[in-house]
Amino acid sequence: MLLTARTRRHALMLLVLLPAWCAAAQAAVPAKAAATKTEKAVPRVDVNTASRAELKTLPGIGDAEADRIVSLRPYLSKAELATKGALPTGTYLSLRRAVEAKPPRPAHR
Repeated sequence: MLLTARTRRHALMLLVLLPAWCAAAQAAVPAKAAATKTEKAVPRVDVNTASRAELKTLPGIGDAEADRIVSLRPYLSKAELATKGALPTGTYLSLRRAVEAKPPRPAHR
């Protein structure tokens, strides 16, 4: 089979660049895995059981926001922070990875 000069150039470029692309792709994968492990290591704050002081450790949460979060408990999901009006939507969006809402325990009889 006869190859044109243009086809030979493209094949040569592919042979030269392919190992570099593969190396770059392999180098990027561990960085993503490390970032995921770092995110999981950060403990989340449970909005149903956290104290005012614990809530105030979150960025953007002051006295007023902590009081509103506590007064509107219990939360069935962390999204209720925004839907119940405890936090503005933008503040909730910036905190959603740092908080959780575990279901409240049923009262013993």
